[in-house]
Amino acid sequence: MNWGALLAKFVKLKAKATPRRPAGPPAAPTADLAAIYRQAGIAPAALSGEQALSILSSLPAELSEEAKRRLARQTLAAITQNLGTSTVAVAQDAARKTDALKAAVDELEKRGAADAAAKDAQIRALEQQREAIASAAEKARKQERQLQDKFRIEIERLETLSRLLGPNAG
Repeated sequence: MNWGALLAKFVKLKAKATPRRPAGPPAAPTADLAAIYRQAGIAPAALSGEQALSILSSLPAELSEEAKRRLARQTLAAITQNLGTSTVAVAQDAARKTDALKAAVDELEKRGAADAAAKDAQIRALEQQREAIASAAEKARKQERQLQDKFRIEIERLETLSRLLGPNAG
């Protein structure tokens, strides 16, 4: 692949800088990294950290780490110079995105903890309801048994009377 094709594959035209908003987590959880970066006020870079990583990952695997490091620095320096930016700007883009993602992770953890606490409270309330219903059911069964016992006693008394006074009485 020639340099022009490689450059065209990874590099966008230089974007106009937009005013930077204070970094912060996204309004709602999302898996859309671009949305997280927009929410954090990160403007598109001439050469983004992701593009730089993609370029670096295209280096031949058989190169030594030192050769990869040297080639990566030279390649990125040439590309960034051609775009009117710098490797420092690429590193800053990566750092801003890292900060935005860490804030998103923190927000997700907070929301997850709050959601878990709310669900736990719901579960406790439902368990209390279940206990109240079970208690009421046990009380009703006890009253039914007491009535049944009372009726059986009365049945025995009436049967005794029927045996004593009835037509087959002795």
